[in-house]
Amino acid sequence: MGKSCSYCTMWADGFNGVYHHIIEKDAFVVATPDAPAVQDAFAAERRWQFPMISTIGTTFKEDLGFMKDGYQYPGVSTFQKDADGKIFHVANAPFGPGDEFCSVWYLFDLLPSGQKGYRPTRNINKKAEFELTNNIAIQVNDSSKAIDFYTIRHDERLLQRFRNEALFRWATYFRGRERSK
Repeated sequence: MGKSCSYCTMWADGFNGVYHHIIEKDAFVVATPDAPAVQDAFAAERRWQFPMISTIGTTFKEDLGFMKDGYQYPGVSTFQKDADGKIFHVANAPFGPGDEFCSVWYLFDLLPSGQKGYRPTRNINKKAEFELTNNIAIQVNDSSKAIDFYTIRHDERLLQRFRNEALFRWATYFRGRERSK
C-alpha cells in the first residue's frame, strides 16, 4: 500500500479508524513500497496511528502474491507464530474497488447512483495548497546565522547540515506549550 495509490490511501484511512479495535485482538502493520521517510511524512499528513514497514529491496510483495507482471496489487495477509517462534503465512485477500475491506463502498451502495463515478483522492484538505507533514521549512538569507540562532538561542539540536539546508530535531512546541527535552 503505497503513497501513489489513492485507493490504498482510502483503505489505510479506514484501518486507521479501527486500528485501536484491531490491536485489541492482534498486531497490525501496513507494508508499503515507499521509503521510510516518505512513509513518515505521508502518515503524519493522514494522521495514521498504525506502524508501517518498507518493502523496498525485498521480495515480500512477490512472495505473498501481491506483485504480478511488474504491477503491485494491494491486499491483506495474516500470519501466525507457533510455540517454537516460527512464523507461518495463514491467509491473504486482495483489495479492490467495492471490496469488503472498505465501508465506503457499502455506504455508496445506499445512494441512487451507487459507487458509479467515484474515485478516491489522496488530498485531505482540498482548499489547501500544501499537504500536512511533520516538517517545517524556513527560508533564510544567511544559513550560518540561522543555524546559530536556533542551536544557541533556542537550544535546538542540529542533526545534519547540507550545503543549502539544515535539519533540526525541534524540541519546542508552538503556541505556548511546554518544551520537551
